[in-house]
Amino acid sequence: MATYYVQPNGADSNTGLGPSSGTAWRTVQKALGATGVTSGDTIYIAPGTYRETVTVGGTYASNVNIIGDRRASQFTGINSGYIRITGLVTDALNTSTYLGSFDTNGKSYLTFESIWFEHRIILSNNTTNVTFIRCQITTPHQPTPGAPNLATVEIRTTGQLNILFDKCYMQGSIYTSGSGNSTNTRFNACLWEAGTYSSGAFELANSGSPRIIMSNCTIFGAAAQQIFRGYSPPVNSLFVYNCLIIPSYTSPTFGCGVTDCIIEDANVGYISRGGGVNSGANSKQLYHRAFVGSPVYINPIDAEIMSYTPLNGDVLIGAGQPAYSFGTDFYGNAWANPPSVGACEFKSFNTVSAYIPTERNQTTITLASGSTSQSVEIYLGSTGITVTTSGLTARYNKNRTSDVAIPLVARTIAQPWIAGGFAEVNPVTMPGVYRLDIPNEAIATGYVNTTIVVRGASGTNGAVVTIQEPQAVGTQLRMGPFTVQADGILTDDRLKLIQGSVHSIDFKMVDAYGTGVDGTGTVVTAKVYNAAGFLIDTYTCTAMYALDGRYSFAIDSTVTDNVGMYTINIYRQIGTETNVFGRMKLEVLSP
Repeated sequence: MATYYVQPNGADSNTGLGPSSGTAWRTVQKALGATGVTSGDTIYIAPGTYRETVTVGGTYASNVNIIGDRRASQFTGINSGYIRITGLVTDALNTSTYLGSFDTNGKSYLTFESIWFEHRIILSNNTTNVTFIRCQITTPHQPTPGAPNLATVEIRTTGQLNILFDKCYMQGSIYTSGSGNSTNTRFNACLWEAGTYSSGAFELANSGSPRIIMSNCTIFGAAAQQIFRGYSPPVNSLFVYNCLIIPSYTSPTFGCGVTDCIIEDANVGYISRGGGVNSGANSKQLYHRAFVGSPVYINPIDAEIMSYTPLNGDVLIGAGQPAYSFGTDFYGNAWANPPSVGACEFKSFNTVSAYIPTERNQTTITLASGSTSQSVEIYLGSTGITVTTSGLTARYNKNRTSDVAIPLVARTIAQPWIAGGFAEVNPVTMPGVYRLDIPNEAIATGYVNTTIVVRGASGTNGAVVTIQEPQAVGTQLRMGPFTVQADGILTDDRLKLIQGSVHSIDFKMVDAYGTGVDGTGTVVTAKVYNAAGFLIDTYTCTAMYALDGRYSFAIDSTVTDNVGMYTINIYRQIGTETNVFGRMKLEVLSP
């Protein structure tokens, strides 16, 4: 499995195998054409505008992920922003030149994530297992007076199987055509501003046997004269469940003229049902035109309430049917039982998942160089954040070198350490506090300071943690009558051995107060590094008086045969936790 990259400054003559302008491709068409991308590969697209028509090529037997990298975490020198694939050749107001469509071309096993398609998306014949996650899908209005508006999504229903639009924002119409069959085309938790297509918001114009399911969507806007309509489709063509329907026309119809071609239940909306609709017993009719739920332009004083989320006491809360819910809501929250109607689950003021920056977000801690399996608690100021929260990223910068991404891994607070582990401590008793498992590489032997930044969905710094090596703790090591401090590398104190000699070194592990650190039940080892920082040898230490931290090991000619400067670290391991004592400076001298 390979990873490919597309960015605005790339070139299609490149290999596509790196994120820089000298390695990345320039166009999406190059990436999705017959270019070597194969089953299981991943394509990252950098923020920018890509003016092109796309026809998918290649043949895939397993999933290919096409990810819009809105935070540019995979790229350097590129700012955060939208990944816009547009049919407009220019953004001038008077432009009349429009490129073609984004056509899946009958290809399968494609997952598109976090991409703005300003295009007509065509799911052509025999397209199967294609998913759109958190995408924005719009079609530019045609500038020429009298020109027809284009459907945003056209489903050509011949052989389609497992098509999913999940947590997408759509602006326009959906149109089905063809005489074949399709199975399991689903729209889940989508925000849909419907109605640019003159015949209706969702038009069934096929004579085959499609099966299209729309669940927990919020549908609003100018819907012409009909929300759903159809031209002689068969029964059981369109299923509409748990949806909030708010058209701007008075009493638009909801029907297709053929008995039971539309099955609906547990919907809330200001609509009248026409012919062909099998009405569900759990649907609710609204007799007012007011918007239900918190609108996108919500007052800033209520900024902690996400747009389109039901408010306290709303008729949408718990009005849905659990059997019809699918996946998670528009913001990635789990559905309640029973779920709210619409694209967003109800979240109370104290359990919102939105990221809210606070002033309490900077921490400084100390960890010994070479420590492993370490975790840190960070404060993000909001509850409900998970590794799937949109925009959440973590990175570290060690010794002021290039920053490195920390892939986050979902954990519970009781689960053991894993690199990048992320868990909420307790949203009730410790709201806003999370555990982050630090990758061992971030505090590997030889680090001086490391900065970790965790950013939330708003794009501001959520938590900044600075990790430093601790000051000398007075750990003692001695050979014969000589005693030196283990942090002697910072001074002129050192052990001196003659080349080729073998010596027993006794030492005592102590804390910052000089008290012996108990080694009972632990594994204690000594590691010797040369002046370049490379590990030369590891020695198992023998307890002399474990309760007081007194141990011994014999250093041999593997180290002492070579003249030079060395450092010695003592590692005390108990379970998955490792403590590091040291460093001691060692000099091997010529006879």
